Order: sequence, then C-alpha cells, then structure tokens
Amino acid sequence: LSPGGESVNLGVEGYGIDQMLLRFERDALPMKPDVAVLAVILDDFGRAEHAVAVTGHAKPRFVSTGSGLALTNVPVPKIDGNRARGVKPGFWTMPWVIPGLAARALAARAPEEPSELSPLHRAILRRFRDGAEGAGGRFLVMLIPVGAEWERNPASRREELARFCREESIALLDLFPILGALPGMDYHGHPPARVHEQIAKTLNGELRRLGWL
Repeated sequence: LSPGGESVNLGVEGYGIDQMLLRFERDALPMKPDVAVLAVILDDFGRAEHAVAVTGHAKPRFVSTGSGLALTNVPVPKIDGNRARGVKPGFWTMPWVIPGLAARALAARAPEEPSELSPLHRAILRRFRDGAEGAGGRFLVMLIPVGAEWERNPASRREELARFCREESIALLDLFPILGALPGMDYHGHPPARVHEQIAKTLNGELRRLGWL
C-alpha cells in the first residue's frame, strides 16, 4: 500500500468481528500499526452473535455490558459443531456428494442474521477504534461485498453502518457503490483475485485521500 511501508494481513476466513477483535488485540496492537483496516463483509457482524463459529467449532463470545464488553464462553468448550447447528451427524461430512444441499441445510438451521447494528456490534467497533488510536494509529472499516449481497442489496444495513461510523468518527470505506460501478464486477461468492487488486487500489487511494499514507 505504501512504498517502503509494511502491510500485515491478519485476516482469517470465516471469522466474525468478535474473533477479529481478539486477534487484533493479541497480534496487531503489539506492532503499534500506523493504520488498522478492518475488512469485513456484512455477515461478519452476525457471526459475533453466536458462540459457535461458521466452522462448527465453539468460540469465545462477547456480550455487551453497560460499560463495554465482557468475554464469555471461555475456556472454550469442546462441542459437536454439527449438532450445535442442528445438522444431523454424517450429513455435513459429505459435501463432495451434495455440496449445495448440505450448505442449504446448514443455512436453514443457522440463526437469522441481525438486520441492524446491535449494541454488541457497536461496542466491538468502538473497541477496535479505541485500541488503534490508543496505540498511536488510525482505524478504518472497509466493507466488502460478496456475491450474494449484490442480489440482497442491503442498502439499509450499509446506511446504518455509515451513520454509526460518522457519529463515532470512524473512517468507513464502503466498496459496494465503488465496485458496483466498475465493469466485470458481477462476481459470485467471495471476491476473486482480479477484484482483490481493485480493492487494494481503492484502499490505497482512500488512505492517501485521508492523509494516512
């Protein structure tokens, strides 16, 4: 992103913003980053609501308190992830036979994603910001669309996130309108390599516009 600078990617596939926060505080803050970018999809917010990860494994879970956040479900218990999500044993273990059917069955049994920013989501984003600024850096949220979201057109959720970020003085880069205006961006699922290149260019431009690079 910056000649002579160093970029460290600490992203983990399937993490919610709660797990991202734990890794940020453990691995990123000791580096005292000049800029911390939280790259998320909208589903990452809903994942913070549950004590079971998308992999089916148990995980720590934050709860919102009057004074901030409290971490629960630690030590992390050992559970049967399929049973916890309501999938019959053996069914989810055969994705090579019926991948679409297995995925639909899992999705049908998963709790509904929240339609708005909850107090928990807001508290997590504030803690990201406070951690980055406390380490002498800046904090930016980058919202990345995935294929299914183009069809769902989650304008109200995006607008609520933008409003919250304005109120909390958190920088936000919403890639929905930016990528949507470019040719060849009608991808399905997670962004392919060609879209990653465009995302990196857009992020570079935004950080320079903010004067952070």
